[in-house]
Amino acid sequence: MIPHLRSTVTTVCLGMAALASSLSAQIEVKATMSKRDYVANEPVMVTITITNRAGRDLFLHGNSRQSWLDFNIKNDRGVPLSTFRGSEGFNAVNVPAGRSVSRTVDLSQSFRVTTLGRYGGYASVRMPDDGETVYSSNRISFAVSSARALYAQKIGVPGSDTTREYRVLTFSNGNKSELYVEVEDGKTGRILRTFSLGESLMFRKPEATVDGANNLSVLYLNTPSVFVHARISPDGKLIGRELFKRGQTGEPRLTTFANGEVRTAGGVPYDPEAEQAQQARVRRISERPPFAYR
Repeated sequence: MIPHLRSTVTTVCLGMAALASSLSAQIEVKATMSKRDYVANEPVMVTITITNRAGRDLFLHGNSRQSWLDFNIKNDRGVPLSTFRGSEGFNAVNVPAGRSVSRTVDLSQSFRVTTLGRYGGYASVRMPDDGETVYSSNRISFAVSSARALYAQKIGVPGSDTTREYRVLTFSNGNKSELYVEVEDGKTGRILRTFSLGESLMFRKPEATVDGANNLSVLYLNTPSVFVHARISPDGKLIGRELFKRGQTGEPRLTTFANGEVRTAGGVPYDPEAEQAQQARVRRISERPPFAYR
């Protein structure tokens, strides 16, 4: 290579490396997930944390052609998943200088991650100045698995001609078992919602029934001493959650009354906050005044 050309190329390369190093320090993008195992049709939540090192406030926003936040997600065969959500899907965000801002995104709203299998990828944040500078996050990975059905019941939606099907599912990742509720639209077959009720100890089989208003009631053992009575509406919303402990007449159980109401019988209502406050009011022996020992 010609000497002066070699020098020029070296200078350009060093300049580009310095620029890249400077740019890479402007913002940091971190992706985190609260868990790695999901049930099919469950929301797949990812939290993106952006730390601003640019020395000035950054207003991240997209336009009609591209979003300021993108994801590169591949299945277990390495095939990239195409998005079905436009750039307007992610709202603009202001990141003050020296501060961090987090946004939680449901990947299932942008990618078809309902097929069983493993997935992986990362997030990318595009700078608004030139639209070409992109910062990538760390890699994330997660698995989508099937769950076992414990209960299913078709119901009509009060006040309409539509129908639903409730399903109570159980899923175990090897460490713990979780109880899920899934609600399907009877006409379209579309899953309206799939969500976790929480950890369930399966040596005590969960109970499920539908009340007079066609709301689903589920009673399950959450800890060795605490039962949960959850109530779900036909549109898949959690409308109530009550805690119980064993009573003098035995374990809590679901009971349907003549008016169609479903209640928990045989248990004692439990309020963990009230119990904690009560324990805080009880003085220890070491806190008694000296005259108490006379």
